[in-house]
Amino acid sequence: MPLRGPRTARPLVAYGRAAAALLLFSAWMGLLFAGFLLHGALHLLLVAAALLFPRRSLAPPAAPAGQDDLPPD
Repeated sequence: MPLRGPRTARPLVAYGRAAAALLLFSAWMGLLFAGFLLHGALHLLLVAAALLFPRRSLAPPAAPAGQDDLPPD
């Protein structure tokens, strides 16, 4: 029986939000480079992508192996 609940649904939601943010960002870049400014409304795609990106789901950066210790004085 598969587990269902917040722990199993959360990564899928984060991937979906990241994919939607990437799609919005790609659309913004494509339209921007094509020359469509839409009287400034084009930049709302960038704002939407930034708001949609799942920042809280990202793991904190880990130190490379062997660099946990401080260098000797």
